[in-house]
Amino acid sequence: MPENREEFIRELLTFIDPDLDYDSWLAVGMAIKDEGLEIDVWDEWSRKGRKYKPNCCEAHWDTFKGSGITGASITHLAKEGGWAPKPRDDAGFEPISMDEPVQPGEWVPRRDPLKPLTDDPAQQMIRFLQTAFQDGDQVNIVAASKFDETRGKWVPANRGFTYRLDYILKTLKTGGIDSLIGERSREAGVWVRCNPMDGQGVKNENVTDFRHVLVESDSVDLERQIEVFRELELPIATLTTSGSKSVHALVKINAPDLDTYRRRVQAVFKACRDSGLDIDEQNKNPARLCRLAGVERGDKPQALLAVDIGCRSFEEWEENLQIDALPEFDSLSDWFDNPPELPPETIRGILRKGEKLVLTGPSKAGKSFALIQLAIACATGGWWMGRIKCEPQRVVYINFELTKANAANRIIDTWKAVRSGREGIRNLSVWNLRGQVVSAKAIVDTIIRRHKASANPADLYIFDPIYKLNLGDENAAKDTNELMREFDRLCTQTGANMAYAHHHAKGSQFGKRALDRGSGSGVIGRDADAAIDLDFLWVPEKIRREKVAYYRDDSWMKATALRVEMTLRNFESKPPFNVWFRYPKHEYDGDKEFQALRGEAEKDNFARAEDGKQKKKEETDTRIRDALDAAIDADGFAQIGDIEGAVGLSRKRIRQFVDGSEGYEKDKNGKITRVGLSGKSQVQGDS
Repeated sequence: MPENREEFIRELLTFIDPDLDYDSWLAVGMAIKDEGLEIDVWDEWSRKGRKYKPNCCEAHWDTFKGSGITGASITHLAKEGGWAPKPRDDAGFEPISMDEPVQPGEWVPRRDPLKPLTDDPAQQMIRFLQTAFQDGDQVNIVAASKFDETRGKWVPANRGFTYRLDYILKTLKTGGIDSLIGERSREAGVWVRCNPMDGQGVKNENVTDFRHVLVESDSVDLERQIEVFRELELPIATLTTSGSKSVHALVKINAPDLDTYRRRVQAVFKACRDSGLDIDEQNKNPARLCRLAGVERGDKPQALLAVDIGCRSFEEWEENLQIDALPEFDSLSDWFDNPPELPPETIRGILRKGEKLVLTGPSKAGKSFALIQLAIACATGGWWMGRIKCEPQRVVYINFELTKANAANRIIDTWKAVRSGREGIRNLSVWNLRGQVVSAKAIVDTIIRRHKASANPADLYIFDPIYKLNLGDENAAKDTNELMREFDRLCTQTGANMAYAHHHAKGSQFGKRALDRGSGSGVIGRDADAAIDLDFLWVPEKIRREKVAYYRDDSWMKATALRVEMTLRNFESKPPFNVWFRYPKHEYDGDKEFQALRGEAEKDNFARAEDGKQKKKEETDTRIRDALDAAIDADGFAQIGDIEGAVGLSRKRIRQFVDGSEGYEKDKNGKITRVGLSGKSQVQGDS
């Protein structure tokens, strides 16, 4: 006899095949936990089986709470595997009950997979309906039938009847099956819709909850069908014999909408096909009829075999058990012979249809205005920031941040600033979601549903800004990866582009590549197919004053200058360029001196120090200029001594400014005046 409980249980496990059915495997884990042992005992035993999946034990362990399944179940299985109990040791130690039967309420593996849960037909029907439906559901049952000579089988003769679940259960409990079903052909059996209905019809649009899909196959014998269902660990609500050559499994889908339902159904069907079952593809219809347990069909019963087996939900089946619903491998040889066609370019040289763009930048760089301009450029087939050509397309701008009125005014102002007419205006729509507390998944689900239902769906969806989405911790790669997967799903299922704005991390961006300046884990910048970054430019006052003089517009003194850099996945890189941001638009400036400027992130410490010196000089120049203008406006001229007292700078510094300025002149008596209109230029206000 082993010396301790763990050693004894490990000995018993050597007699149990770890590749046993899913319910039995779970029961072993529950029993191990109930005996006070650690998860590694279950995991080490499970690893010996061919069906072992990494992390699967961990996914279930914490859910085992008060199951009532004890070590007696392990003893039961070990006995079936050939283990025989030995007498107690001299100390009378008995780690777990070896000879006692499994107590009521404990798990007991059933030997015959075709044995009904109960022999009472009415109880079978009640159990089936209670498992598949919920309080308040309306259930459609079809009992009337006719024989189809062409198909050689009994088929439904009408749409059946629809009652609330509580009424059906009450009728069954008080009057039995016949009181509910009434007259029927014993040869045909009885059907039930696999999902709740609205009572107005029996089509897909009458389904009120996309809860189940019917899975059946008659390509192999019944025992093998059941074995495959259990091996796949499908989240099965009810398992019922059809009374013929198949077993009807109602698999839990629990989809929020029809599109998600169809995707999940395809994943289930693919898994079954890959396991050798020839699945009836017509069952993908959510209003499909399946066999109702508890009635006979000819000389065989439609028997309820099991309820709530396999994984607890579709999500658990798909995620934790890592079922493969991914595309097949592509052959390089096939690509050479028939290469896939590249999607059309929607933003020339930058983005193709179905790809993603992210715009990053610091606060106050006008990212929202830039995205609005992108929306307008794409809606009209115009230029974005004067350098990027967009193809005409339908656009939805999704506003998370502004009130509807503010968003409307901002977009109208921007349109008027960049366009002279309204051509293309019907291609741009706005979706105002400020104040809507919804997840990224809910938004993407809605977009996909509306996109597929629209006669003219959008080609580009712009999210502004994404920090308003419920994305968790942007510094955590896991959370941002989940958000990016939702964006991928949007592009994949709609074929549209998407663009979104993201902010820079706090602090200096010196030395960082444009791709790495975004805040958070770095996943956001790297995930997009095109990453466009805005960085502040420091512009010498000389360039600004030249703009003021040329355009006769003082706003150039306060305009924001930006460096635009691009990181592209599917196109050759483009050289960076500089733009001005003057409310409400970003505009390209081809001036060579302006284009030669470099962004803050590109400058080393020496360049930054030189900028600092230049900024300080420009600040003192402004002080001197303001003092000179005030004195000239008051007295008609200024004296260096007066200016010295006003600005607190040396005479030498003031004299250097005057001598180097084209806007002032000094006579032989030291009087300083402005250059007249007939002189070099007039600098009053530098205009």
